[in-house]
Amino acid sequence: MVSRGIATDALHGGDGASSRHTAHAWRPIGRRSLPPHRRAVEEFDLSYQSTLRLTTIGSLLSPDFVTEGNSVVLEGKTGHGKTHLAIAIANRAVQNAFEARFVNCAELIETLSVASRGRAFRETLAAYVKPHVRVVDEVGYLAYGDDAANVLFHVVNERHIRRRAMIFTTNKHPKRWGPALHDDDLAEAIVDRILDRSRLLRLDGPSVRTKHLANDANRIDDTPVTTRPAEFLEPTRAEARCSQLKHSRRAARPSS
Repeated sequence: MVSRGIATDALHGGDGASSRHTAHAWRPIGRRSLPPHRRAVEEFDLSYQSTLRLTTIGSLLSPDFVTEGNSVVLEGKTGHGKTHLAIAIANRAVQNAFEARFVNCAELIETLSVASRGRAFRETLAAYVKPHVRVVDEVGYLAYGDDAANVLFHVVNERHIRRRAMIFTTNKHPKRWGPALHDDDLAEAIVDRILDRSRLLRLDGPSVRTKHLANDANRIDDTPVTTRPAEFLEPTRAEARCSQLKHSRRAARPSS
């Protein structure tokens, strides 16, 4: 029987179809670990999105998304819920009895880059290729080493050949990944394989992390600024000096 469950390095579900209704847990594997929170699609607030609707992402939540080896790229500025939605899609795959794993792109590149300088590259690569669903978070956010495109290409190419589903989050359109990965040609090959069986969804609207500040700003702007004279005025330097002289003179007078 095929072992199924979700993990990132790792979101993990049980084995077999009987695990669909069991509790699923994120478990750490090596240096890689899942986010410290679980996300569900029902918790994602679509009201802040101008084009994204539940019907838009419906196909990403079905077992076919995994069995057909499809992918999705979630693009948008920081705070728009990309990672939330990526984890929610992965969690749904877990509920459908598949295995899914999560990794930050910078961590993936660093781990494979280090492995490539030793003798563990193929083994390390296999760990990134094996899961039914692989979430690669924050592509293009941070600075990568010069071999970034090379190691990422191996992951994407192997998963594309084996028809393994992939979920990417990024703050850049995939056509702009070249400079971040230090190789325009390899970046183009990476994106070509990702988009072969993929959808590109853009998340917009305000940042969900700072949306509460809008009310604070309005409250501040609407409140008239009034000034009142201080109840106890601070003495000026001249007044303070004069007071010191008076005390000195009194202290210097001889007692009668």
